[in-house]
Amino acid sequence: QTAVFETQCSGTGCAFNGCESSGSETCDGQMFTKLSKIQLSINDIWKRKPGAIVCKEGWKRYNGHCYHLFSKKMNWFQAQVFCRNQKTTLLQINDANEHNWLTKNFPIVAYWIDFTDIGTEGKWVTLSTGKSEYTRWHGGQPDNSGGKQNCAYNNYGKGSWDDISCKTTYQVLCEASGTL
Repeated sequence: QTAVFETQCSGTGCAFNGCESSGSETCDGQMFTKLSKIQLSINDIWKRKPGAIVCKEGWKRYNGHCYHLFSKKMNWFQAQVFCRNQKTTLLQINDANEHNWLTKNFPIVAYWIDFTDIGTEGKWVTLSTGKSEYTRWHGGQPDNSGGKQNCAYNNYGKGSWDDISCKTTYQVLCEASGTL
């Protein structure tokens, strides 16, 4: 089963599969639904992979997962698609131990994480679970400044998370659960 997902951005905004995404709830809802379906497909693949955890060369292993920081900067939507094209997901930080390991093992740079409130303003969730079991927001965050901050990034300058426009560009840290 293949999911088709195209994002095109210009100076006036972004569109995906013909839907103008200028912050409209209809387009944001469609985006969230498409990404959720893709995530469920990936989760099914991971469940079928037996054996020991082996990561590709250049990837780092921690607690049954493989991680890689890509230097190319892209917006949050592009980052989601990019990681899925790697047969992985955008980074999902599940607990303080994982967060601390990431801090020690990757450069001090800001990068996207799989955390958004696109579906419902103020309800921050990951695409894979639809839950928010762990958070590490910087003081006063998330603040939805300007009313358009619906995606989260890990800002190591602050050592915590911040919300920002999904159209901003950051580096991407992809994560694979199981053998990659």
